[in-house]
Parts: sequence; structure tokens; C-alpha cells
Amino acid sequence: MFQLLFFIGWIGIFCGSVSGIYFIIRPEDFPLEPGNLDFNIVMYSIAIFYLILSIEKFVSIFGKGVEKAYTFKLKSGKIVITYQAIDRIIKGIIFEKLFIKESKIKITPTKTGVKLKIKLVCEEIENLSGEISKLQEEIIKNIEAITAVKTENVEIIITDVIAKETISTEGE
Repeated sequence: MFQLLFFIGWIGIFCGSVSGIYFIIRPEDFPLEPGNLDFNIVMYSIAIFYLILSIEKFVSIFGKGVEKAYTFKLKSGKIVITYQAIDRIIKGIIFEKLFIKESKIKITPTKTGVKLKIKLVCEEIENLSGEISKLQEEIIKNIEAITAVKTENVEIIITDVIAKETISTEGE
């Protein structure tokens, strides 16, 4: 919700800056009459400043190069743990499980940690739900032990179960 309000606020600043530039270029379209050159310079400066600020913020928020991270603020500084690092920890745990064939991980920040949504394609095994439960516990334990990031929720969705491949030993 906060992100939506923030986005709407920046749209407002962008529109205000464009309106200010338009006011300077075509003042006859507005009922206000600029008094003098100083008024125009001030309006133009403010409009340009907000235009540059809104474009920079738009690019930094929605740009592809933005790396998401979890930040710990300490007395001596801060520690940044990227979501890519958390993703690799999870993939390392999943890679060890031979019954998992594919995985997709989504990390969502919360106020006190992260929420994980993991989609899996698994091979058919006995007691699959028990193995998935152990996997959830292992992911939570490892992420908190390695990174100290609190894992609030690990939602695992099994999107497909593939039949176990059997090797045919029939004679030729």
C-alpha cells in the first residue's frame, strides 16, 4: 500500500513539474499572470528540479539494475544481504534433494524479515508431504543461521508431480 501511495506521489510531482514548464512556455493558457522575469526563473527552476528528481526516482525504482537486499543497521554500520544470496542458499538446499526437478523462488520483504514462496516440480516419492515439511524447516534454519534474516513464512507449492522414471530390464 505504501509503495502505491509513493508511486502516486511521484506521478504528482512529475505532473507538477511538467505543468510548471508548460506554464513558463505558454502562460497565456493559465489564468495567472506572471509578474516579472524573476517569477519565471523561479518557476522554471523549481519545475526543472522536480522533473529531474522524478525521472531519477522513477529510473532508480523501476530500473533493471536495482538490486534488492535486506539491510541490518548496527551501531558500527550496516550489513546488506542481497536477495540473490538468500536465493542461492535456498537453491543449494533444494539441489541436494534428488526428488526435486525444478524450482522457482520468490522472496518478499516484510518489516522484520522475508517471506518465501517456492514453487516445485517433484518426482513421485513416498511421503512427499513429510519431505516437503522437512525441506521447509531446513530452509528456515539455514537462512536464519547463515544470514540472520528472519524467515517469517515459507510457502511451498508443488506445481507438478512427475512419475518416477523406471529403467526397463526386459530382454532384447
